[in-house]
Amino acid sequence: MSGRPLVVVDLFPSLLQPEGDHGNVVALAHRARRRGLAAEVLVVHPGQELPVADLYCLGGSEDEDAAMCGRLLAADARLRTAVENGAVVLGVGAGFAVLGGTFVDARGRTREGAGLLDVEVGVDDLASGPVVTRPNDALGLPALSGYEYHRGRAVLGPAAAALAELEVGVGNGADGGVAHDGAVQGRVVGSWMHGPVLPRNPGLTDLLLGWAAGDRPLRPVAPEEDDLATSIRQRRMGEARRPTG
Repeated sequence: MSGRPLVVVDLFPSLLQPEGDHGNVVALAHRARRRGLAAEVLVVHPGQELPVADLYCLGGSEDEDAAMCGRLLAADARLRTAVENGAVVLGVGAGFAVLGGTFVDARGRTREGAGLLDVEVGVDDLASGPVVTRPNDALGLPALSGYEYHRGRAVLGPAAAALAELEVGVGNGADGGVAHDGAVQGRVVGSWMHGPVLPRNPGLTDLLLGWAAGDRPLRPVAPEEDDLATSIRQRRMGEARRPTG
């Protein structure tokens, strides 16, 4: 098992493309190779069979396209089977919404999602702007940075935990006066953060890689390799925290 490459799937990029989230796939493959692990990227379009892989990525989309993505995932049990066998899934923006139990489409209709996160996603006013988070303590991550552009509001059930508490941003919406971003359930992660989120936050990239690698050893990466991402993240967080008006 240790000799085979890590397989990363870019899922439905022809539907899920407007937010530049393909960068998450690129970051995962690049980071794996820099850590001494061969990586293979597979692109899957609607109508093609879902391959067995270690990591699956879904990005943002227009609301109309999210409905089709949700329909495809709800009708195909192979992604659920992959998760049950230890695969990691990252959904961002609309990709997060369709991983839940239900979500609301562009026409206000409730649609069935993939059911991989105990989350129900409704809609509200547009949330647009920078995001700064305080990640879930269990994940051992530094503050994350990104931006959001969505109308979704996620209500988490008992099986899911929030990815992070928000210092800046709207995310899932306020719960008890505190806003959170995304959800984590096992090895399935959802977030509203674009950026793309993984190139900007290599700690999160490495967390997903570690989950996916299993018994395959990952070589340490020199700290200076993260200097650019760290500098950009710190600058963006400083800008987001700066008072406006």
